[in-house]
Formats: sequence, structure tokens, C-alpha cells
Amino acid sequence: EPKYDLNPPNTKEPFKVIITARCNADLQYNKVYLVVRSCEELDQFPVTSSENPWVTETQNVVRLELQADGPGQMNIGDELEWEVEVTLPPEAQPSFKGKYISNVWDMEAAIGTGLSGGRNPSSGRVNFVVES
Repeated sequence: EPKYDLNPPNTKEPFKVIITARCNADLQYNKVYLVVRSCEELDQFPVTSSENPWVTETQNVVRLELQADGPGQMNIGDELEWEVEVTLPPEAQPSFKGKYISNVWDMEAAIGTGLSGGRNPSSGRVNFVVES
């Protein structure tokens, strides 16, 4: 579960994210990490020279993976916190939503277990706003 300060992050200054994990079974992990992404989304853009008159497309513009800890172990009942400092790259753009195009930021905290074929425990993607 990632959380950041109440003030929206901006493209110029680093910001801190706190990752919290509650353990319901003993777990050995390789890493605890945070993925921060910026996606440009083109939604229902009208195109006249195509079989499909509407185009919808998504492209990652920024993708950061930051390790908070690891390797380590959590025991049943543990609730642990890790702090990660995020510095966005110089080309990072703020959040925006236009008529057809938007820039959406999200973050996802996860615990890498290294188990093949298994899904790493994660927060799921959490959208957040980045100001200029």
C-alpha cells in the first residue's frame, strides 16, 4: 500500500512514498519495490483515413522501479513500513487531461518473492496527480 504526502508531488522536487505491508503468512522476499509510471493515453481520437474511425492508445512515457528493501523476511502478523524517495526525470510532464489526450501517473508497491509462476503481492496501481 503506497502513500505519499498530502501535497501533490511536482516535476521539480523529490517526494517521499511510504510503503506499508501487513503479513498474513510467513514470507521470504527478494525485494520490496515501488514502480512509478506516467502514461500518455489517447482516447477515442477521431481518424478519417482508417477502417476504425476511433483510435485508443496508451504509451508509457516514464517508468521507474525503485527498490525499498531486500532481501528479507516477514512473519505472520508483521506490519512493516519502508520509505522511498522518488525523483522524477527531467522530461517528466505533469498530469493533464485534454479532450483526447491525457497524462496519467500511477504507482504500485510490490514484494518480489522470486517464486516462479507466482504473482508478487502488490498494492495494485494507485493513480496520483503530479503538478508542474
